[in-house]
Amino acid sequence: MHWAVRLVSWAPGGLRAIELALELPTSDSAIAAPLTKLINGFSDDDFLSLAGSHAEDLEYAEVEVADMAAARWSAGMGHDYLDVAVTSDDPAGFDRVFAALDAVSDVDTYVALLGGFGERIVVLESASAAAKLVANIAGRIGAMPLATAARVAPVASGLQDLTGLEPIITEIESAISRTSRLEIAAATALAKAFVDAGVNGASTLLRALAAHGGANAVVDLDSLAWLLDRREVPSEDVFMGLRGAIKDEPFGRISAALSGLNANRRRRWDVGKALVERAADEAPGARESWLDAALASRAPSKKNERRAYDEYEAALNAAVDGDSSVDDIVRALRQQLG
Repeated sequence: MHWAVRLVSWAPGGLRAIELALELPTSDSAIAAPLTKLINGFSDDDFLSLAGSHAEDLEYAEVEVADMAAARWSAGMGHDYLDVAVTSDDPAGFDRVFAALDAVSDVDTYVALLGGFGERIVVLESASAAAKLVANIAGRIGAMPLATAARVAPVASGLQDLTGLEPIITEIESAISRTSRLEIAAATALAKAFVDAGVNGASTLLRALAAHGGANAVVDLDSLAWLLDRREVPSEDVFMGLRGAIKDEPFGRISAALSGLNANRRRRWDVGKALVERAADEAPGARESWLDAALASRAPSKKNERRAYDEYEAALNAAVDGDSSVDDIVRALRQQLG
């Protein structure tokens, strides 16, 4: 038996015995199997210490320490293992990391791994690896929960100086278009995460979000003012969503959202009309707050918005029917209507 093998097999020798074994002339492939088994049981500190100081010796001994490091990294044991798995002298090491990443099925673990991997790619300035990671993310992000997908934004931002992000943006845009009305807040948070991270193409997500919200008569009320302040967002889509929200949401939520609008937006006649129509749909005794809120908005013009004018007037008639407590407010609204 080689002395190197004996040293590796000598349990009390620890890390120092392994270092000595690697320095012996007989340290060839004969120690690969026992050394691999031993290193697999190492603590993080011992593994990284040995791999960092004896990388060439381990390679000569045919110990696949880089593959072992990639496996440890993909198991969530720390991003430091990437320094061993991929080095500037071995850019092909990206392949082993991608293989390890592809083997990760848990979506939260997958996303947690992306940050360190993206940073390693940026440090090594590998445009090809950046493009491959973007494609990898694009292949998964459409099936992720929206809140989980939002955590990818900083990773994408870090990669954009090396490669385009169109595949990721396209998949997120598609995911937003499939969201239900109940998911609008999460969809908005997803788009906002990419905007806040400064991701190229994030404006596309905002336009898709606004169009989807408008088409489905829904908007994230907590983000209403923020959306309207974004120049790239078509405001009419947002107001379509707001009108739909006024039909469905409780008064407290609507009131809070409207309080965040500037005067011009708050005074829009379509907002006032939606509030009056909501009042008409409420039972007697529950109409006053909605009508009172409508006082802050204009009424539609009889000359320029005749159909809306007639609908507004009909809603006022319905709102006052059987509810004398709102007579004064309705009277004031009729004066605005002209």
